[in-house]
Amino acid sequence: MNIQLLSERVLLVTAAVVTSAIAAGETIRYDFARELPQWTIAPAGTIEATAIAGGVRLKVVQAQNRGDGALVRWEKLPLSSDRFAFSAEAVGDAGYLQVKTWRNGRETGRYSSDDTTGRMKRRLRCEFPLDGADYIEVCLRMKLNKRHLGKSAEFRDLRLEPVVRDPLEVVPLYHSASYYCNVSSPQEPPPGKVEFRLPGGAWQRAYPPVWSATDRQLRGSIVDLKEDTLYELRFTPAAGKPLIRKFRTWKSAVPVGRTVDIGKRSGNETIEITGGGTPDGYLRLTGAPGTVLAGGDRKPVLRIRDAKYVILENLTIRGGAPSAVVVNNSRHILFRNCDISGWGTVGRQRLDLDGKFYDDRGRAVNYTAGIEVMNSDAVTVERCRIDEPRNRANPWFFSHPAGPQALFVGNVSRMVVRWNDFIGCEFHRWNDVVEGWGNFNRDGGFARDCDIYGNCFAFGNDDAIELDGGQKNVRFFDNWIEGTYCGVSTCGCMCGPSYAFRNLIANLGDEMLGASASFKSGRGDGMLHIFSNTLLGGSGVICTNPELRAVTRNNLIQVGGQVIYERRAMPGNSFDYDLCYSSGGKKRENILIGPSIGPHMILAKTEFLNAAGADYVIRPGAPGAGAAVEVPNFAAAGQDMGCRPDGANFPPRPGLGFTVDAARLEFSSGEAPAQFITLEALRDCSFRIERGRCFDWVSVTPGSGTLKAGERRKLAVKPIADRLGPAGVRRGGFSIRQMDGFSRPVLVYVRNDRAEEIPAESRAAAVFRHDRHVPFTTGRWEFEVAKPQACYVVVRLGALPPRLGKITLRLDGMERTIGLRTRELYNYPMVAKGGYAFLARPEKVQLEPGRHTFELRADVPVLLEWAVVTPNPWPLFTRFQR
Repeated sequence: MNIQLLSERVLLVTAAVVTSAIAAGETIRYDFARELPQWTIAPAGTIEATAIAGGVRLKVVQAQNRGDGALVRWEKLPLSSDRFAFSAEAVGDAGYLQVKTWRNGRETGRYSSDDTTGRMKRRLRCEFPLDGADYIEVCLRMKLNKRHLGKSAEFRDLRLEPVVRDPLEVVPLYHSASYYCNVSSPQEPPPGKVEFRLPGGAWQRAYPPVWSATDRQLRGSIVDLKEDTLYELRFTPAAGKPLIRKFRTWKSAVPVGRTVDIGKRSGNETIEITGGGTPDGYLRLTGAPGTVLAGGDRKPVLRIRDAKYVILENLTIRGGAPSAVVVNNSRHILFRNCDISGWGTVGRQRLDLDGKFYDDRGRAVNYTAGIEVMNSDAVTVERCRIDEPRNRANPWFFSHPAGPQALFVGNVSRMVVRWNDFIGCEFHRWNDVVEGWGNFNRDGGFARDCDIYGNCFAFGNDDAIELDGGQKNVRFFDNWIEGTYCGVSTCGCMCGPSYAFRNLIANLGDEMLGASASFKSGRGDGMLHIFSNTLLGGSGVICTNPELRAVTRNNLIQVGGQVIYERRAMPGNSFDYDLCYSSGGKKRENILIGPSIGPHMILAKTEFLNAAGADYVIRPGAPGAGAAVEVPNFAAAGQDMGCRPDGANFPPRPGLGFTVDAARLEFSSGEAPAQFITLEALRDCSFRIERGRCFDWVSVTPGSGTLKAGERRKLAVKPIADRLGPAGVRRGGFSIRQMDGFSRPVLVYVRNDRAEEIPAESRAAAVFRHDRHVPFTTGRWEFEVAKPQACYVVVRLGALPPRLGKITLRLDGMERTIGLRTRELYNYPMVAKGGYAFLARPEKVQLEPGRHTFELRADVPVLLEWAVVTPNPWPLFTRFQR
């Protein structure tokens, strides 16, 4: 055999057969213990290959500035199949799979998998069309840049196999279904027509599919289906006969074969769950009322791996680290009515570094979740309360947030997250409330065919949810987001399409009231569909990377920044028929930016029935009322724009036996009188009030009760002044919860407007000004230092309306300017020259004995509580730690 590379894309093969050809329909499995000499390393000497049990280990031994190394083998495939997949179980760093197709000595295609990701084992997959290729080049690749020198990756269970695709595939969940129209041609076909119906009923139009050139598919979703119901889907191509498939949506009730009380175990060792049940008889794991599954601070409480058909129901879980529950490589797992809190690794905040919390090994604490789900299929998390981890996240003020999540997911398919309360608080703020792993991987995060609906996401320092990753037919709808830095992150949407509809995103803001966008997007080939959302606060739909691929319709957007920001036109983009208002600008060209903005935007501000109580029903006759345009299967013409809530009873939760007249309460002070929430029973039901231990600064009475159908009951909610803690706004929430786990979340804000003393350990040379209610722009103070010491300068201030500004701090003539980040009083450090108050790095200054001068100047009136020069500033920034 003689193989000569004439150029980067031209190959001369002078052997009649490169390897033995794969027979039609067969799978090649590689045996490296026997076949490793048949593989070639290219470039020679860059990587080291060693046969291991079931596979091969590759190690980078020589770095290069350009190109990646590879272990290469050639295969001749039968033309009887037009599509193949190369896959492997992989672990380690810097590795990935790649296939190159060759025809007549020229490279005709190159297809790559995602990368390996450290210690997390995952199956890499590279699917490709043959397109008449003579040969394929099978590559196990390693990145060769300097930072990967010495890194290794292991590949096991390598397979090369034909892929058989149904021309029309349907993947149902409880209330939605994905469809995939597979074609063999690389040319984009006309979209055709997609319809669905109940058997024998009238056909209903579905929203048009989108084209994926990579997968050669037309694909999309149908929504608002009934549970456990038979449907028909019809795809009519522009030319050819219709294709029809029948499918049944999932049902919530699953058969139980065996029930095990896992609350009877002793100690706090991890409970390992493998195996499980069958489709006809799930294994149900539960605990008696009052039983608590407790874990330590080193291992999770539950670890589920290589399991299937398991229900975890009515469990109370406390502790565990870094996560409370870990699920890996499992299928058909159901979490129902579980209460999880108190997990996580507690670190020490290092403001001398980047403000993150670090563990005792010097690693930033991150990816600590109530439930972690990786490499799994058909996992449902429903009716759970996940809150109050041991740890907390840093705000963007110092660096990209890191810390706890309610859920942490990666490479999941057919996952459903519904009717859960994920409520943080000032003392235990989330990083992302729900975080995805592998943001820019095709199988990252919610990879495909997932639904997230009916949840409450509250009080995080970064995103409410990361949909980032595959997003192939991922649907996010009927959710309530509040008190996070960003609403929904969709960058990247690597495959698409994804759909975000009928969501309420209000009162954006991290612990410093910094706010980004309701939707941030950019990067990836997938299309995002944003329909009928109510977006209030921050900015609207914003491109954070060069590409924003999206369609918007019927959204109600009232924000303080830009409404739409598109950097450049992308195929298929369309932003139109939305209600738009920004307090930051009145001119259309300042708030609607991008070449794909349509002519039918409504520039107006609407009014709600009771926005303070979280009732966002549009007042009759106000802008947006009855103004929606038809979006097939998503909205009917003449409906209200926005999320269309049922009063304050949002998000919709069909199992609740009562309604409320308010779901948010705001108190002007700790001494404010009680406010009331009225419950009205739809049927006989009982309830109890559930909340985290850190939410002890509000009383709710009664704490439980029973209601008859039609009966009304008032809940009295009142702040407890002496428990409010540090000055500022306290934010938190509680759940009015039924025994079956269905609940109505209520969010509470209390302004604790009082002077805050400087902690004794931070007192050195301090200047007090308790006149924060008086506009202030400049001041000058002198102080004495008795001995040489390294100090930091910190001021406590907040901005007055109408705009945020800059402040200049000057110490002995050394001047630093920082931008004010919030209107709420907060502690601002003097930062190193060229630094920012956003991503702040407090600057250490060496002071000699004697008199020193400190000055403060602001370009807008500010509120100043105090300024302090101290060798120990850290207690000033840990006021919310408990």
